[in-house]
Amino acid sequence: TDNTIYVADSKNNAIRKITPDGNVTTFFTFTGLMSTPIPYGVTKDKNLNFFITNRTNLGNGIKKLTKF
Repeated sequence: TDNTIYVADSKNNAIRKITPDGNVTTFFTFTGLMSTPIPYGVTKDKNLNFFITNRTNLGNGIKKLTKF
């Protein structure tokens, strides 16, 4: 593994990528949607699919992002 950490940034509706050397970048943002999801958790599988737990004003859910 590359020891990169992905963090759900609920305040900014984004997923942040933190590299082992401390570099923080925006990996993904939830923008332009009628009901913008608020991310609360993120994990990835061995195929680099990301699963993001989220809340919206329409309810809770899990979003899947496929390999970029």
